Amino acid sequence: MEKTLEQAEREFQEWLKTIQVPEEKYYVSFDDRGQLLELSPTFSQGKVEIDKEIALSIYEGTSTLKSFKVNTETLEIEKNNDLIYNNLTRIDDILHRVIEKKWSKVEKPDISIFYHRKQSDMTFKINPLLKTVDWLGDRELVFLLTDYNDPNVLYAKTKFSVDEIISYPQIFKIDLPEKFSVYTRRIFNRYTLEIK
Repeated sequence: MEKTLEQAEREFQEWLKTIQVPEEKYYVSFDDRGQLLELSPTFSQGKVEIDKEIALSIYEGTSTLKSFKVNTETLEIEKNNDLIYNNLTRIDDILHRVIEKKWSKVEKPDISIFYHRKQSDMTFKINPLLKTVDWLGDRELVFLLTDYNDPNVLYAKTKFSVDEIISYPQIFKIDLPEKFSVYTRRIFNRYTLEIK
């Protein structure tokens, strides 16, 4: 007796109802400060289970690993509200020209750059309010000192870490022409340059 296509389809639908798909579980590894390092569907020693909705938001890109942390005492996942994290997504984030303060509307910059022409030194300072923030983003600040409005003509390059600028202002000796520009990756949101 041959089955009709309709009978075969009905049997297939009934068979599908009997299949039990295991519940998806997700796990994260973390460092000693509770910062998430990896999200995985595989459990191993040192990982803790993470809520499925949080895991999917990370996989889908609506949040990041840095948006959450593990409370190292309770091993529970918590929203990381006390951090600054900035994704570099626009061309201005990758190669951001720091505007002179006299032309800028920024009142309270995150990073202030001062060039003292007589002393031939450049000072980088961080806003004191940011010194208490747990910084989980990119930690290296790079500044390109270039010809005016031309990042292709490089006079000098300076770099230092967020930890260094939090500890003390960064000062560099450099002799620059009358007109120059400063470019950086936009790790922080607001930068200003003052030439004295």
